Amino acid sequence: MTAAASSPTYAYRHLLGLRVASLLYSDEASAKRALTAIASAATRACLARQLMQGLQARRYLLGRARSSVSTVPGTGSEARALQIAVPVSGAGRRYTWRYEAVAVRQGRRIDLLATTTTAVKLFSDRRMAAALARVTAVAQRYLQTGEVGGVGASSG
Repeated sequence: MTAAASSPTYAYRHLLGLRVASLLYSDEASAKRALTAIASAATRACLARQLMQGLQARRYLLGRARSSVSTVPGTGSEARALQIAVPVSGAGRRYTWRYEAVAVRQGRRIDLLATTTTAVKLFSDRRMAAALARVTAVAQRYLQTGEVGGVGASSG
């Protein structure tokens, strides 16, 4: 990886966390390998452990974590969606915490949108990946040409 940037986590009432990251690789082949690694079983297991440690620190009783990954066709880019679900109980309630991430690759860049939530699927994976693909395409065009939507960047 040659460069990376990520947003601070946006959090809402311990019910939603949202983070966006952009990863830039030296070439397209490296980015392809990284996208595969992001969705691998080993990465999902690591993310599940991190989520479970955070939930344990909040004194939840935890069930068994489950994870899944899917491709997201029809976005004009390569994309993977992954989900980790951990059933919990606490304060007399039972529900499921979910970590969901969509990674979209265009060229040598990967954009990643990750959410942690108790809600059931905030967005469909396909809609999230399509939105990320559009944003990534605009950013790529700007980096290559200095234009956004056919309008050149001004220096003023």
